[in-house]
Amino acid sequence: MGSPAPPILLQLPQELQNDIYSLLEADDIKNLRVTCSAFHKALPLHFDRVFISANSLNIDVFNAIASHETFRHQVSEIIWDDARLRMGPELEQE
Repeated sequence: MGSPAPPILLQLPQELQNDIYSLLEADDIKNLRVTCSAFHKALPLHFDRVFISANSLNIDVFNAIASHETFRHQVSEIIWDDARLRMGPELEQE
């Protein structure tokens, strides 16, 4: 028995696929990518907005996106989160 046929959507011409994908919200595209390996390969990740803070992990992720040949050209907005978490008073025990 051979490998399963690709989803019918992926058998459409690329122009039609692109038109369909352009109508989807980002969350829908993410969900479609996890349905099967064919969609995972057909729908590349896309970052148009990046959220970062002073957290070292956020800085590492930002640097990875900035140095990626594809992703760095997709980002049109960088949102800096300058909120700082402060230690508050201890909660009273009842």
